[in-house]
Amino acid sequence: RNAVSRRAYNARGYARGGNMQRIKPLKTSLRDFGGDGLSKTDLTEMLTGRTASLSLNLTREESYINGSASAEDFELMLQLLHLYMTDPNITDAELDRIKERLTISLEKSPQDKRDTAYRLNVEKYGEHPWLEQLTPEGISSLNAAEAKGLYDSFFGNASDYTFYFTGAIPAAQAKELIGKYVGSLPAKARS
Repeated sequence: RNAVSRRAYNARGYARGGNMQRIKPLKTSLRDFGGDGLSKTDLTEMLTGRTASLSLNLTREESYINGSASAEDFELMLQLLHLYMTDPNITDAELDRIKERLTISLEKSPQDKRDTAYRLNVEKYGEHPWLEQLTPEGISSLNAAEAKGLYDSFFGNASDYTFYFTGAIPAAQAKELIGKYVGSLPAKARS
């Protein structure tokens, strides 16, 4: 098979603290940000005809980045990784579109269903901060600078991640490209 996949794993999920009114909109929108001043739509158009993808994920226990590419597009996948870890396109305009989508989604979900789900979770887990429900006020008060700070806290430090690469690419070529793109990612020790 002529494919390469990668996974970057970080044992730091949102359970490590934080305001759930801030984290939930970010968590549900990770796939909506572009990078380097490009919207997600711009990036999608640029990738047409190429075989490279990347997705960011945030759970209670971990944050991780998955990707795959053809061997020919391995470098492109690494460029996407570098882009998303160094220069996500989190602007007021992008965030306004995301906030509008989240608000509409929240309005479409009947309050009684949200209340029932919340009560069941409280019964199961107690009054845990993870259960804090997203509110229209919480959505509307999020700004791009705050969203970027949250994003960076989960995805902006390569030293938090363990990177795995598998697939059909010569080791020497992979080592050179990984050194170039992963080796130049910002990395700082956490205190």
